[in-house]
Amino acid sequence: MRSLRACLRDRCGVVALEAPIVMLFMVVGLLLPTGAVAIAAIQYMSAYQNLRNLGAYALLHPPSDMTTTEIAAFQTSMQNALTSMNNATCGDAASNCFMVMCGDPKTTASCLATPSGYPKYFVFTTKVAVSSAVSSIVPLGGPYTLTFTERFQ
Repeated sequence: MRSLRACLRDRCGVVALEAPIVMLFMVVGLLLPTGAVAIAAIQYMSAYQNLRNLGAYALLHPPSDMTTTEIAAFQTSMQNALTSMNNATCGDAASNCFMVMCGDPKTTASCLATPSGYPKYFVFTTKVAVSSAVSSIVPLGGPYTLTFTERFQ
């Protein structure tokens, strides 16, 4: 009985018992959610960089003639390139769209819908669904719609 009381007064091994509990809380409560948000951010940035790369390609390879048929062929080829990124077409749940705009991209329709004027902008739109390894801890929502707009001239 005396040795038990002496052992309870001497708290030398308490850290050895508390450290695994604290470390478990730190890993599960702090590091896994932070890692999940970092992975989601990397997926988001990767999708946006893909849109920028495709925009650079579109700027460097414009249609040779700005007729309606050339614009349609250009729009189709860029749509195919965008679709190959994640196998979804314009109008699907994970839609990828490419449009050539003849005016302000926020207010006017595509040049194919209203062929009035010289093409001024092109607009890439895609939806990216970010995933999380610990979605029960960190709900990330989504899918997020990314839009990249660039001037032709």
